[in-house]
Amino acid sequence: MAAALAGCSSAGFGRTGVAPGFQQTAAQAHAQCKQLFADPAIDPIRQKAAVASIEQDTTSEMKMNREFPTSSDKPAIARWLRARGQCNQLMVAVRMMIGPQERFIVETHEKTVDLLIAELYLGRIDYGTFATRYMRVYFEMKWAVQTQIAARVINEPHAAEHAQQISTRILVGWTTLAAPDALERMRAQTTGL
Repeated sequence: MAAALAGCSSAGFGRTGVAPGFQQTAAQAHAQCKQLFADPAIDPIRQKAAVASIEQDTTSEMKMNREFPTSSDKPAIARWLRARGQCNQLMVAVRMMIGPQERFIVETHEKTVDLLIAELYLGRIDYGTFATRYMRVYFEMKWAVQTQIAARVINEPHAAEHAQQISTRILVGWTTLAAPDALERMRAQTTGL
């Protein structure tokens, strides 16, 4: 997620929109998140799901995998979700250094991915469907954030309105990808989340 935020901006921080210290703060949080995702308890699903980086770790096999999680996969999925929660806490300081529109998009992205992981855990979707939806949400998040940044750089009312329309359509589209109760249902079946 730190890489996705690297280009984010915020009004009040000049044309670049990046608060002083953003790069260093993001790099530190990213390094800590990388350690969380290296947890060996997550290993059973590493060949089935892109645990650390959707852009770098997703393979064609993952996108075509029609297997549903097994009972032995579920503890790894639960540990992955827990690591994501810890990582998201580390990223709070980074998100506070970007604009409110971008922050809202990124936070909604994180919640949607958590719901997708819960859907996977619950067996409502297979690994391939999960990978495809995860990639869609990730790349749409990047597009929405970049559209917000471009609108601020252009600094014309129509550009801001257009960016908001794009972001709204994307965020509404995400609501169809996972049931809003997925996390609660997953938590009811697991401990430690």
